[in-house]
Amino acid sequence: MNLAKTDHSPAEAAPASMGTTVQEPLLAEFIGARAPIYLTHYRRTTGADKSAAAPNCGRPSHAVSWHWAAFVLTIPWLFYRKMYLGGIVLVILPVLFDQIAPGSLFFGSGLMIAICTGLYAKSWYVAHALGKIGEATQRFSIADQRMAYIRHAGGVSIPGAVFGALTQGVTISLALRDLLHL
Repeated sequence: MNLAKTDHSPAEAAPASMGTTVQEPLLAEFIGARAPIYLTHYRRTTGADKSAAAPNCGRPSHAVSWHWAAFVLTIPWLFYRKMYLGGIVLVILPVLFDQIAPGSLFFGSGLMIAICTGLYAKSWYVAHALGKIGEATQRFSIADQRMAYIRHAGGVSIPGAVFGALTQGVTISLALRDLLHL
């Protein structure tokens, strides 16, 4: 469904009787091709997939749900999904830990960050998407402008993934250099 070509509000485009929330069409538009994976997580964490009312009023919880790509390719995945601030923080954080406790970059902090990202990636991404959707709703009263912003802010970034891969490669090479005392 392409909401930009309709004059209906998101609430009209996704009635509750269809088992979706008002946010789901906007989330799907923001996420893009992999939307079903994240929408399933969104429904599970908000209670939208249950017949009873959601206990947390449509706000997703930070539930654990494994994400292999985010575990294996932590930094590239964050930049690919346009979560730039998180990517930058997760590049700097292990390097800072390594300055405090030399060798921790290879043995502890990098692996710990990868595991945490693998466990919480879906929740973080859904929260990121909902934040951008909220921002679009506040900034734009015209539906077409709002949808254009959501499409631009969402989706994926191949250049971001390449940058993230290069950054993660440099971080790993620094960790190996420290480990091998080169």
